[in-house]
Amino acid sequence: MRSRVLLSATLLLLVFSNSIFGQVQAEITVKTESIQASSTTQVTSKDDIRTELLPGLEAFQKSFNEGKADEFANFFLPDGEFVDEQGAVHSGRAAIQELMTGYFKDYPGMQLAITVESLRQLGPELLVEEGTRELFAPEVETAVAKVRYVAVRSKREGKWLLATVREFNEDPAPTPGERLAPLSFLVGDWVNQGVDATLKINFRWSADGNFLIGEFESFSEGQSQGKATQRFGWDPIHQQVRSWLFDPDGAYSDGLWSPTDKGWLCKSTSVLPDGTTGSAIIEVVVEDDDHFILKGRDRVIAGDSDSDYEVKVVRQVEKPGAAAEGSGK
Repeated sequence: MRSRVLLSATLLLLVFSNSIFGQVQAEITVKTESIQASSTTQVTSKDDIRTELLPGLEAFQKSFNEGKADEFANFFLPDGEFVDEQGAVHSGRAAIQELMTGYFKDYPGMQLAITVESLRQLGPELLVEEGTRELFAPEVETAVAKVRYVAVRSKREGKWLLATVREFNEDPAPTPGERLAPLSFLVGDWVNQGVDATLKINFRWSADGNFLIGEFESFSEGQSQGKATQRFGWDPIHQQVRSWLFDPDGAYSDGLWSPTDKGWLCKSTSVLPDGTTGSAIIEVVVEDDDHFILKGRDRVIAGDSDSDYEVKVVRQVEKPGAAAEGSGK
């Protein structure tokens, strides 16, 4: 029984236990499928709204892309307002023109692309528009900024002028896979050659790219002593990297990971097959892309303190010709 517990503890605690500007100048994307209308007022049809808005949207974008602050401001009502993503309010055409004059001076050549995602007409002369706007810097083909906006338009002399525009900073949150990017160096095969046993480790990305999946297999005198599986993911509640490891005899562990100056630190807890628990602090010191050191301390297994350990793990490099030999060529 003690040998099985030691095997479980070993596996559990060795945890790692034409340019883009030509395109944006030429196109305005308008999605009007989600237009809603008030039943108490007479409104124009979807096609009529699209026909009326497109010329103004194209001209609005053109004034920005050509750096014409006065023309840009004239798309607002005389007392219209612009509220940027920081919450700063700019009221009236004069204030908006002054704002844009300074912007075009500080950031020459910036280009604007607008995507209208929904339109909701509240009356014959009142319209709510929602969408996103993207900014492109010269010689850069990906947006340097993207924000959502809500605009209220008022129809004056056949034109839908802007009564107010409010922007909302909406940089997309990193995906779980992006959160795990600092651990991507783990992908591949690793080995720790101990005195009594050899531990082989393999890490790969899950098919969806949101988890790192590890396999740990221990060998003694050339015979496999068992294989454990591990999964690294992002815990949105704790806002930390989290790991789950499952041993073949039913034991399992759970660890929360925090980055350090030298690598990573994990607070790990485990449950052994007989129901007793264990815990440890695991430090990972990254030496380079092909070597890291695992240090275990404050280890408690089934209520008893266990000694600290330190092992070095080395990336396994495929020998020249190994692939050809394995393929039978």
